[in-house]
Amino acid sequence: MENQPGNEIHKGNQFKKILVHGSWYLVSSVLTKVSQILLLPVYTRYIDPTEYGVLQSLYSILRFLPIVISFYLDSSFARYYYMDRVISREKVTELYSTHFWFVLGWGILMTLGLWIISPFTVQPLLKIPFLPFIPIISTVALLNQLVLMGTIQLKAELKAKKVILIEIVALLLNIGLTLYLLIFQKMGIKANLFGLLLASIASIIYFMRIASQNAFLKFVFKFSVLVRSLKFSIPLIPNIAAGWISNLSDRLILAFYGEMEQVGLYSLSAQIALMLYLINDAMTQVQGPIGMSAFTEDPKKAKVQMSEFISFYVWVMFFAYLGLTFFSKEVLYILTAPSYHSAYRLVAILAFMYVVSGLYRVFTVVLAYHEKTWVISSAAIVAAIVNLILNFSLIPIFGQWAAAWSSLFSMFSYTCWITYWAQKIDKIDIQFGVVAPAVFVGLVLLAIQQTIEYKFSIGFGSGILLKVGMMSIYVFTFLIIPSTRTPKKMILLKIKNKLKWS
Repeated sequence: MENQPGNEIHKGNQFKKILVHGSWYLVSSVLTKVSQILLLPVYTRYIDPTEYGVLQSLYSILRFLPIVISFYLDSSFARYYYMDRVISREKVTELYSTHFWFVLGWGILMTLGLWIISPFTVQPLLKIPFLPFIPIISTVALLNQLVLMGTIQLKAELKAKKVILIEIVALLLNIGLTLYLLIFQKMGIKANLFGLLLASIASIIYFMRIASQNAFLKFVFKFSVLVRSLKFSIPLIPNIAAGWISNLSDRLILAFYGEMEQVGLYSLSAQIALMLYLINDAMTQVQGPIGMSAFTEDPKKAKVQMSEFISFYVWVMFFAYLGLTFFSKEVLYILTAPSYHSAYRLVAILAFMYVVSGLYRVFTVVLAYHEKTWVISSAAIVAAIVNLILNFSLIPIFGQWAAAWSSLFSMFSYTCWITYWAQKIDKIDIQFGVVAPAVFVGLVLLAIQQTIEYKFSIGFGSGILLKVGMMSIYVFTFLIIPSTRTPKKMILLKIKNKLKWS
């Protein structure tokens, strides 16, 4: 193997590695999400909101199935791969092969089980026939779980280019077949499902070929390896299930109450809001390893850095949030069919989740350093309970609005729970004099914009000028407030670094 003992990947300049390899993953993430946005004019022309709601509900089920198909074994594979590869190639072969054959065998049984119960569950809920929906969704879920092992193995060896290559090829195959079947064969949402299936088949062929070439995949099965892995992964299932409940169950609850068109509009709003996650993720993914490294060396200095990062994060994210929220109406009017235009109304609520979610990531570093990860798991359970109670109580009355507010309150409760315990364990001094103006000015501008949007009728051009003016007020506030000196220095430093790199 390429990485033998004494040649560990964590040696050397870790931040250079994050920059080099992380940029590939960022490209893949941006390409995937941006392509979804750019294809909206096509999708919304050939798929109405009700069909789109069915499709998004199927995607929610697709994301739940890995829990029952594999017991989240990919987490234990990632955990033990690093250990076993140091010992010998044979140990890696035992790990890879045992996981592969178990997931394949157990996954087939669970897939058949889904086929048996679908006439009493999924089909009446979504009002769809068995073929081709149920077989495709279950098969894609199974193939994707098998693909994950190959993905994890390559990422562990820092072979980002190989991972991204197949992800891009799979994405292009998915889009190509989907567009052909959608436009020329008029197959509706079936086109999207067949596109997914083709991408999954291409991915599993690629990763099985790599596994065979490296002699990782053989007819080997070690019961002791499986037991060790299940002991690690099964306790994580409540946390994963809670995350699914908080983030995706709202679509199925809306469908349960017969609001399939609202599922479609709600899902589109969530897709637009997800663009804010790209900025959130780009900032916090880098801060995480830096924060943990700093904590290990000097906890006091680390907390100062985290405090400064929070101030910087809040100002930047509120600016991005206002930009996305203010112009979501224009974006949807340009990119989507008229039947989808009303989806802009929920963007302000759903996008705010990604402002909040970046904050809890900072405090999870504190919890991880002090080995208090039970707080993170319990937070997910608390958020899931809040989400379910609010959704089942309010969706029958308020529909998609209830789903949006429930998601926001669920994320807020998750963040508050983690922040409370992290501050109790090892307090970070938050610079409220820096953070509060960003929150106050941002919320005031949001309230003004939303009031104008709903109460007054203004032209397209006038509306854009007004929103640009309001964004300028936010920037001007940031520039003139003395307390924002540190965030301003951080932004200027980033701009200088960008210019230096270019």
